Amino acid sequence: MAAVQGTITLTRVQDGFQDFLRSYTVLIDEVPAGKVRRGQTLHLNVPAGTHQMRLTIAWCSSPSLTADIEAGTSTSFVCGPGNQLSANTAVTAGANDYIALWRSPEAAAIPGGTRTDSLTRSRLAIAFTFFGGAVTLIGAGIWHLTGAAPGADNLVTGVGLAVTVASMFAFRRSRRRHG
Repeated sequence: MAAVQGTITLTRVQDGFQDFLRSYTVLIDEVPAGKVRRGQTLHLNVPAGTHQMRLTIAWCSSPSLTADIEAGTSTSFVCGPGNQLSANTAVTAGANDYIALWRSPEAAAIPGGTRTDSLTRSRLAIAFTFFGGAVTLIGAGIWHLTGAAPGADNLVTGVGLAVTVASMFAFRRSRRRHG
């Protein structure tokens, strides 16, 4: 018996930080068929024929593409962050171009994590730690000035200062080690 299904292979690129923690919902003929995360490849079995495919995240989406699926074959697509407009424009007027989706002659190869990716992630974590320490220091200052927590303001100030200084040293160390 001949195959009556084909495969849609969808690869999400690993570039950028837009939506890096969120997945895109894959709609085939407006029916959810799966979710794809950053750097992931999905293989979706669909009936042979013509299908409409688009991706969504919250109220934003990609343009709809027509996928002509032949029985027993695989048709490849690639997706990733779409328009790089300002944040307000991207989720309002550009909401239907928020995700880029295009056909690819073959499945895209996504390289594994690189040293640069892990370095960028660690520096981002250090930046968030610094921000958290700074916010803690500001909060402790407000507590001190308002007298809201007279017994705790010195302890909170010390913890906030220690976190902020430690994150500064960690960032300087990472810059010396990795350039």
